[in-house]
Amino acid sequence: MLCAVLPASPQQRIQHDLKPNHTYPVECVLLVRPKMDTDTAHVCCLRSIYSWQGSPFVYLTVGSGESLEIRVNRWHCVNSPELRDSCVEVDTVSTPGTVWLTVHGISPQFGRAPWTSFYGLFGGAGATWTVSQDNAELQTVLTANLGQQQHASVAVLPDDLPATRQSFLASSRVHVEGSQVTWTYDKQAAQIRTTYQLLTRQVEDSRTGEDEQYVLSCVLPHQLMYLDEESRSKLVAQDGGGAYTSPRGQMLLIQGTQFTTVMPVVGVLPHMPYKVDDPVEQARLARFIEEELERLQRHDNYWEHVAADTYWLGKELERLATLVPIARGAGNADAANFIRNLIRSKLEEFFTSDDVNGWYYDRTWKTLIGYPTSFFSDTQISDHEFHWGYFVYAAATVAFGDPTWSEQWGPMVQLLIEDVACTDRNHQYFPFLRQFDVFEGHSWASGHANFHAGNNLESSSESMNFHTALIYWAYATNDDDMLSLGTYLYTTNTASIQKYWFNVDDDTWEPRFAARYAQAGMIWSNGATHTTWWTANEEEIFGINYLPIQPGSLYLGLRQEMVLRSYSNFIERNGEEAQVWAGIIWGFLAMGDTNAAVEIMERNLATYQVESGESRAFTFNFI
Repeated sequence: MLCAVLPASPQQRIQHDLKPNHTYPVECVLLVRPKMDTDTAHVCCLRSIYSWQGSPFVYLTVGSGESLEIRVNRWHCVNSPELRDSCVEVDTVSTPGTVWLTVHGISPQFGRAPWTSFYGLFGGAGATWTVSQDNAELQTVLTANLGQQQHASVAVLPDDLPATRQSFLASSRVHVEGSQVTWTYDKQAAQIRTTYQLLTRQVEDSRTGEDEQYVLSCVLPHQLMYLDEESRSKLVAQDGGGAYTSPRGQMLLIQGTQFTTVMPVVGVLPHMPYKVDDPVEQARLARFIEEELERLQRHDNYWEHVAADTYWLGKELERLATLVPIARGAGNADAANFIRNLIRSKLEEFFTSDDVNGWYYDRTWKTLIGYPTSFFSDTQISDHEFHWGYFVYAAATVAFGDPTWSEQWGPMVQLLIEDVACTDRNHQYFPFLRQFDVFEGHSWASGHANFHAGNNLESSSESMNFHTALIYWAYATNDDDMLSLGTYLYTTNTASIQKYWFNVDDDTWEPRFAARYAQAGMIWSNGATHTTWWTANEEEIFGINYLPIQPGSLYLGLRQEMVLRSYSNFIERNGEEAQVWAGIIWGFLAMGDTNAAVEIMERNLATYQVESGESRAFTFNFI
């Protein structure tokens, strides 16, 4: 693990679409910091440290004539007598201005399995390095005098092969100073084409040639699957080298300042088709719709009996929205119109905003906060994607029924979308793609990410619900740019969910975790867990990555073996069929084995406990 003491200085703002590298909760092996003035402990000379996701490098800028200090921790060797004399190997001779560092260790949590890490410390051709020992701190200290050179870099190497060292030495002379991600939606070919571009600057003129061939970065498994032919040819695979173990599986080195993925677009349904041919089944569905309508009309003001905060209210709005096309398909226009008008009235109330309900713009954090709040959506800026997705989905349902409605209320819907997924990098009010991580291919839930394990995302399916809502809204308003955005998010997130939440190809999880589970409950910066925030109940650990079951949920069924393996693991761990979130679990199973789902549903349909975001009518029609 390589850790830096200081972030990039505020004066040196760097435009990166790729996020800064996460610091994972493990002991640092390398500690990068400026040379300290022992009299004043004044930290002045390290002007910036920066890196980016997928980068094996950390880039450093120091003051002219200042020294740079890198400390190699030996704490992990204290309880490993066999390593005390060979814990850290330092080579300052082989390459002028460069240190090749090898660190050995043993992992107690993995049965004392040995490990070895390789590093390159690049100070430039004119740099000189000295090595000393700080036995009080159990650290090997490497100090660089960079001369007039103000730039240095440190890299984690995948191996110590000569060819690897040579390529990293060349790459160290080109610093990456920015990154940008662009995508195009080719409707005709049904493809999303995404290009990851690195912006570079040459810091040493000791060689000639274009930057393109020297820059090194990495690709994650969900990107590797879909690299185009040109990008695939840039993968570094030399004598078995060029790969890292990461919390998302194996990362492969790739050369060049850009790479491109091409992902297939499978399409999203705005609603499930109404196809009930049997008169008996038609009557059952009609009854479910009538029961729902009766419940909604039981009170003069239905909304007084629904939770008011933006999460639970949002869930109810979308629950009702999924009923509208079912009622229309069943020939019950009165029910469809009543429900749509019920949704419309509540949306307009919230979009108008008052002292109790609505949205407030926080200028400090450049975000919308919905009131009443829940799940730290105000104090931690968490889960906005989940909350707002329900509102956008419901708004699209109203707009489909009344195209003129979006002319008046569309700007408010647009604000909700931009709060989470603004595409204007220079927007006055919102940052670029606040919650979506373009490198990892999924969103993060926490606004602060200040957890021991980094950031997290529990409900990948609620992220997908937001992406579905964007597509739905785009069609309702004939907005091609919104359609491109929603399709990019939906398609990319589908690939990452398959890989990181379901380990669909058995190549992304730690083997012992994969032997126990077929599905993660949460993804963290440093790996996956089979947990939720609030319960150890298996139905909810599995189901939190299915709900809400809605027409856009069909991505879960693209790999049917994934569904069957996950459901089998659920039954094994739960010990019985679903009881608490039964409709959600059945809906998921239906995408892998429809007949089995129908059989279970038929036995329990009249009496099962309906989850608050679902309805019997929708579950019956969906399955």
